[in-house]
Amino acid sequence: MSVWVKWSRTTSVWMAVALSACGGGGGGGGSEVGVSENPPPAAASATRLTNEGIWGWEYSDTFSAVFVVPAQGDSWGLLIDSTSGSLVLEVARGPMLAFQGQAISSQLSAVGAVPAQKRAIGLNGGFTPMASMNLTLTPNNYTGELQYDPSYDVVVPLSGVATTYEADLYADGYKDSFEVSVASDGTVALASVTPGFEHCTGSGRLQPQGSTAIFATRLDFTGAGCLLPDGVTIEGVAQYDGVLRKLIAFGMDRDASVALLMDANR
Repeated sequence: MSVWVKWSRTTSVWMAVALSACGGGGGGGGSEVGVSENPPPAAASATRLTNEGIWGWEYSDTFSAVFVVPAQGDSWGLLIDSTSGSLVLEVARGPMLAFQGQAISSQLSAVGAVPAQKRAIGLNGGFTPMASMNLTLTPNNYTGELQYDPSYDVVVPLSGVATTYEADLYADGYKDSFEVSVASDGTVALASVTPGFEHCTGSGRLQPQGSTAIFATRLDFTGAGCLLPDGVTIEGVAQYDGVLRKLIAFGMDRDASVALLMDANR
């Protein structure tokens, strides 16, 4: 199994996400996605004095991360680490606090989607609004520079996201293939397309977050013996990439015991 998140100053953090099979209820393989530029971002209404935004990080080609810091509420992270020789894919949630407009101190809960695991991580350092962050991640002790992704300011209306997607969902160390439908009001319906798992379904909503590219997500899953526990609710964030025609969502349950990554393609 392999996962790559590639990022540069001129492209979105989602420019190349390739996910291959990690076993479990669905199997199948992934394919690498090409790189192309997003439309230019809309002009920001005012210079932000906080660390709000989408931030991308690559560390020595072995660790990558995307952090989404909304104007309000918890921050979210997608972390990919292959330093040990085996891939670790984690979703992180918690406050990424900015002090005096320049310093950051955070403690987040990280839950593994591949493999299933749970730990606490810390982020400490400084930042320049809408430009860069210089952070150390503990306990790994990775130190590096995160770059602001201007796609955060490219607003995509729900009407531009509404369609049916073919999606791979990753959770609890496994993968399954789903059909995901998004309506123009943000209503989401999910259903497994894996033979024998058609009873595994979900429903929820995408909620726009101000004048940004981010959607708050809530997804409720049902079905016994499925990728996600019956009755679990996953809350998190999503972004639609209009160039790749891809909807990426990730989050976890309130107890920080189950994490989910959804990679959906039109």
